[in-house]
Amino acid sequence: MIQVELNNLGKINTNEIIIKTDKNTLLLFFSYSTIVGFSENGRRTISKNIWSKTTGKLLNDLMPDHKERTEHNEFLTLLNDALVRLS
Repeated sequence: MIQVELNNLGKINTNEIIIKTDKNTLLLFFSYSTIVGFSENGRRTISKNIWSKTTGKLLNDLMPDHKERTEHNEFLTLLNDALVRLS
């Protein structure tokens, strides 16, 4: 069984989608239509900002310490791996 839930994070351009399966729960953080971070098993992975100041504000809310953010190419690989684990 798969459950999907959409939550607005306070602004029109900031949302999270929660995907729950029998195996795992994954939270996807969106700025507009772009996934900029995710949380799996309570561990957040947030991309370094390659977008605008507006997205940067969301990234600061999700992970204020810029040193903990992941290079975007690595972020995409980790995101793909997390999505695969849902199945």
